[in-house]
Amino acid sequence: EECLIDFCEIKGEHSGENIANAVWEALARYEIEGRIIAFVMDNATNNDTFAE
Repeated sequence: EECLIDFCEIKGEHSGENIANAVWEALARYEIEGRIIAFVMDNATNNDTFAE
């Protein structure tokens, strides 16, 4: 099953670090940090930083 849990504006540069912060804030808001098993992303280099 798949579900979109949030759609938010990234403030500032769309760096991997900023994207990671936005994702983790959304996961924490729904208290599901430990329940995510996969992320689907494209090959953008900022996704490498996000994944680290």
